[in-house]
Amino acid sequence: MFEAFRALTASGLGVIDVGARDGTHPALQEIAPLVELVGFEPDAEECAQLNAAPAPSGFRSVTYLPHALGAGDAEGTLHLCRSGGASSLLVPDRPFLDRFPNAERFDVVTACTVETKALDDIRSQETNPLPAYVGLIKVDTQGTELGILTGARGTLAEVSAVEVEVEFAPLYKSQPLFRDVDRFMAELGFSLFKLRRMQWVRNVAGVLPSRSAGQLVFGDVLYLRDPLAGGGTARLDDPRQAEALV
Repeated sequence: MFEAFRALTASGLGVIDVGARDGTHPALQEIAPLVELVGFEPDAEECAQLNAAPAPSGFRSVTYLPHALGAGDAEGTLHLCRSGGASSLLVPDRPFLDRFPNAERFDVVTACTVETKALDDIRSQETNPLPAYVGLIKVDTQGTELGILTGARGTLAEVSAVEVEVEFAPLYKSQPLFRDVDRFMAELGFSLFKLRRMQWVRNVAGVLPSRSAGQLVFGDVLYLRDPLAGGGTARLDDPRQAEALV
C-alpha cells in the first residue's frame, strides 16, 4: 500500500512524540515502514526504560530522548506524581482536583530540576537527532503543550497533523486551556478535525454517577493543515506534506 507514498518512502516520515511515556502511539503501527520516530520524555527513568525495551517492529527508527521541551531555554521543575502520567512541569491544582475521585494520583512524590529547550532550537543545531522531515507531532505533557508548540513554530510550518492533549479545566496551576491552544493553532493555519472528550464525575455526585454526565475536563485534539484554506487558493506544494496528510 505504500507505493502511493513516493515522497515519504524516499525521505521518511518524521514523527515527534513529546511526552512519550508508555511508548509509541498505536496508530503509528499502521504506517511503521515510513516512520522515523523521536520521542521526548523528561522523566529520565521512564526514558531509559523506553530505550531499553524491545523496539517496536517495522519502524525505520525509534529513539527516545530525556529532554524537556518548552518555549525556549529555561530552567523548570519536573513534578513527578504518584501516577507517572500525571507528572508535569506545572504544579497540580489540588483545590480543583480534590473535587473528584482518585485525586491522590496527582500527589507529588518527588521533584527534579530540568532544562527546557525549544524544538526549533534543537532542530537548528548542526548535529541533532531529529528526522530531516517532520510530518506529524503529538504533544501530551500535562498542561505545558502551548509553550512547546510556541517553541516549534518553524517545525509546524512543514507539519501536516498535530495531536494535542488539552484541558478545559485547570488540572495544573496557571496552565493554558483549550481555548488558548486552539487560538494558537488556528493562527498557524491548522483546522480542528477531531476531538476526543473526557468527563469526570465529582465526588458529590459519586453515589449516583449515572445521573451526572460529569464535567468536561480534558481531551485529545487532532489538528490538520487544511489544503483548501484561504478561500480555496492555498495548496500543499510539498508532496511530503500532502502524503503525510493522507
